[in-house]
Amino acid sequence: MTTTVNKTTVIENIYKNFYDLINAISGFSGTVYPSFPKITIDNKSDYPIIIIDSPDISWETFTFGKGILTGTTTVDIYTTDAKTTDQYASDISNQIEVSKYTLATMGLRQIKLTGTAKDSVSHGKIRVHLKTLNFEYKFYYAGTRAF
Repeated sequence: MTTTVNKTTVIENIYKNFYDLINAISGFSGTVYPSFPKITIDNKSDYPIIIIDSPDISWETFTFGKGILTGTTTVDIYTTDAKTTDQYASDISNQIEVSKYTLATMGLRQIKLTGTAKDSVSHGKIRVHLKTLNFEYKFYYAGTRAF
């Protein structure tokens, strides 16, 4: 379920919206984390792991009475198969894309996937494939007036 973003809870509510949308994808429940899980990972069955990083934001003046927050959220996908990594990346990208209207009603606008990166590494006897998705968005808010 998406949550309205407001100036006082902007970081946690942006995160919650991305988490809820990604965790709702069929087969993703139980694999989505805010940071790398503190568990022993030594079997292929421990994957996939999807990490949604806390939003990076910058505050700027938009007009005399309004401000704009520009933010980015990074999603990392770890799997043991390159094809699966790409499929999960497509699933996540599509979920965000088809949810743009809902996210706009919650305050997040101009959401777009700005880029991806990939890598692979050996973790013991397991070959781990990583795909990173970078999302950018804007949040407009009423500025705080000072006298």
